[in-house]
Amino acid sequence: MSTLCVTGPTLCVIGPHSSGTRLMARVARDGLERHGWEIYHRSLPGSWPTRGSRFVWIERDAHCTMASQIRNGHARNIDEAHDNLTEAKQQFHLMLSQGMDVLTVHYDELRTNPDRVIWNLANWMDVGVWDFGEPLFDGDAQYRDMNLADVRPKPEVGVEVRGGATGPGASVGVSIPQVRASGNA
Repeated sequence: MSTLCVTGPTLCVIGPHSSGTRLMARVARDGLERHGWEIYHRSLPGSWPTRGSRFVWIERDAHCTMASQIRNGHARNIDEAHDNLTEAKQQFHLMLSQGMDVLTVHYDELRTNPDRVIWNLANWMDVGVWDFGEPLFDGDAQYRDMNLADVRPKPEVGVEVRGGATGPGASVGVSIPQVRASGNA
């Protein structure tokens, strides 16, 4: 497993492909960069940021994550999306078992109650809260009632990925222990 080297204090937002890492990184960057923090996001499975960092794990509904992976070219089909999700959680669980400072944020809470997520993140980072002025939309709405077999890539997506096929909403089979849950203030 490769690592990404960073120089200053860093907050690395991690999660499976299409789990909301970019959105969470934008929210964190909006309030933490002024305090000298570098904010990165990494989709797993993939390269692991250096160990001296703090981490935010973003958790999103598995069905919606897999549908978004297929739609956005991170997977060609249900099997690949399922494998990506499983591998991401296994990689995270391995690093978690080695000890790391992590805050878990749920995508649905970030979308529906960003002020609560910001409050929890600010308290965890020991900084003041901030307002996130960007409107948030429900990225899961288009996938909630969709059969995964019916998801098609966007026309502009041309990413080369690996392949297979399972039933819709298949369980990923890996549980991640809740280290800290956002929303318990």
